[in-house]
Amino acid sequence: MSDMLFQRIAIIGVGLLGGSIGLAVKSRGIASKVIGIGRNPERLELAMRMGAVDAVTTNLEEGCRDADLIILALPVKSIIDFLEPVARAASPGALVTDVGSTKASIVDHMQRYFDKQTVFIGSHPMAGSEKSGVEHSHADLYCDAVCYITVISSTPVEAVRRLTEFWQALGSRTMIVRPERHDQLVAALSHLPHFTAVALTKTVHESADDVNLLKSLVGNGFLGTSRIAEGHPGMWSDIAFDNQKNLCIYLDRIIDNLEEIKQLITNNDVESLTRLLNSVRQFRQEFNP
Repeated sequence: MSDMLFQRIAIIGVGLLGGSIGLAVKSRGIASKVIGIGRNPERLELAMRMGAVDAVTTNLEEGCRDADLIILALPVKSIIDFLEPVARAASPGALVTDVGSTKASIVDHMQRYFDKQTVFIGSHPMAGSEKSGVEHSHADLYCDAVCYITVISSTPVEAVRRLTEFWQALGSRTMIVRPERHDQLVAALSHLPHFTAVALTKTVHESADDVNLLKSLVGNGFLGTSRIAEGHPGMWSDIAFDNQKNLCIYLDRIIDNLEEIKQLITNNDVESLTRLLNSVRQFRQEFNP
């Protein structure tokens, strides 16, 4: 059990990520009360039955009132849309953060509405699943996950310390970066893998083979590599367009690499292909436990 870091935490969007935050906060004693805020009363009631929150409301002002930590657990576009109303609803002294997969545009918009009295600091926990919804949430989702905390020159040091303690109390490993640097890193490590999986799955889908035949023959290679293509389409569309420049740089690079591999195979260049495979294999092994 952690020492109580906050009295009242408000979570806007109690799905997989928000619900997992609530479960972790309650199981670790990080706050005395967790409020779930959303638009769908049935989903909010499910979150309360699961124990992810202590109370729920569809009223933003009511949910944010007296909260000393407010978390926007929403897709990127929705986070941007909610910044102004959350800034109005937040109590003086509240700390506000998010879990969005891109950061530069969120932080840019944030500066229009937040000040030193009510501080916003962008977060991005590298945790999640191809599944969505509070029914898939669990208290250990953030354990050993990297959580980026993004800062700019005006970010108060004390607020960064409090937010860092919060994510570490959930079991995350924190990394403090500039928003622009964050977006570069996740374009390669998160966004590119997703759209590579989408392209792979689309290619197999276009093979015109009967899906029942494919299901009877499929191996772990395809299943493991394509799993993340099941991610929520709306969320990933938001991410792609918001981080368009960085993502397209890496998409161009993977297209070039596929062309190189294709040429080596077409030219029967066994030596060069083997050298490439060995080099990639050695690099990938660096990530093994």
